[in-house]
Amino acid sequence: MSLHRYELALRHLYAAGPSYHSECIELVKSHHLYDIGLTLFPSASLLRTPIVSAYGRHLTAQAKYTQAGYTFLSIRAFEDAIEAFKRAQEWHMALALVPQVPSLNLASVAYALAEELVNRNELKDAARIYIEYCQDVDE
Repeated sequence: MSLHRYELALRHLYAAGPSYHSECIELVKSHHLYDIGLTLFPSASLLRTPIVSAYGRHLTAQAKYTQAGYTFLSIRAFEDAIEAFKRAQEWHMALALVPQVPSLNLASVAYALAEELVNRNELKDAARIYIEYCQDVDE
């Protein structure tokens, strides 16, 4: 791969069979070949999830938080999706996903999000969260 023909190498590794699929995943991750990797591995493949997860992390690193959120959501990685949506300031999506994670409490997450919004001087959205999700009209 010294000629940097990673796409071709990925296709050949995939064609070589399942014993090389873990190497395919590493090549996808290390050279950001997500589109090709997702094309090669069908949605029913168990190896598709690590590719999608890595792609979500890649999008997060590029500050494409909304895209990352939906990417994580596609593999039901709800906690990662919530964090991405919070960073994208898509609080309604983040809060809608909280019930999918048993370890999270909707009111606690809502209070934390509302506080962040108050700190950013987004008072209208903060008030909406306090009223709709926290049932707190006093804040």
